[in-house]
Amino acid sequence: MFEWIRHEFLMATTDSVYGPHSPLRDPANEEAWHNYHPTIMFLMLDLLPHWAFHIAIKSRNQLAKAFQTITSTADTPKAQTTSGGGPSTLSAGTSPLATSVRIASEDHMLDGKYLIKKGSMVMMPARVQHHFKEVWGENVEVFNARRFMRNPGEPRLHPVAFRGFGGGTPLCLGRHFATTEILLFTAMVLLRFDVLSGGGEGKWIMPATKSLRRRRQWSSRTVTSILS
Repeated sequence: MFEWIRHEFLMATTDSVYGPHSPLRDPANEEAWHNYHPTIMFLMLDLLPHWAFHIAIKSRNQLAKAFQTITSTADTPKAQTTSGGGPSTLSAGTSPLATSVRIASEDHMLDGKYLIKKGSMVMMPARVQHHFKEVWGENVEVFNARRFMRNPGEPRLHPVAFRGFGGGTPLCLGRHFATTEILLFTAMVLLRFDVLSGGGEGKWIMPATKSLRRRRQWSSRTVTSILS
């Protein structure tokens, strides 16, 4: 089911941006995207990329050539490429390595303990920010579908507590597109399918976000498959 959802989301998003001539309609380019996408954050670190992620770089180059082809098509929107040569598409969702980065414009003593010098690079990992119990409560590690619902009488979350789409000037331009796409897909699934719990016992097991071991195993398998 995950493979089907991933494919449908990719097709819906890229077709809406690049039109009927989207290179990602080609199964070979779709596979190249899935080889390249999980490594983007690692490639940004620039740690021996041609040795550690040669398959991802080969896939990126394949995608770059594919997108350069459609730029000469008159009835297709112009495709832009990133400085690294990969296609620039609308991005939805957050990576486990997502980090907001800023350059300090002046000296600042943070929390009365840490001196941040002017010109220093400040990195704010989203995973850490999204797990503050002081903000999200003691149930931060538990999935709560109603967490962002506004309940009368309850204080609202801090406006910058959630940075799934970044913040400031680099705030994700596709955030509204992504949110709407997810809501529409969820609504269509609920309307067209009878959704039953797994196992046949009729009991829903609420997922917990504290499955770090499982996520690490998934990340490890993903990187291992790319390296091999």
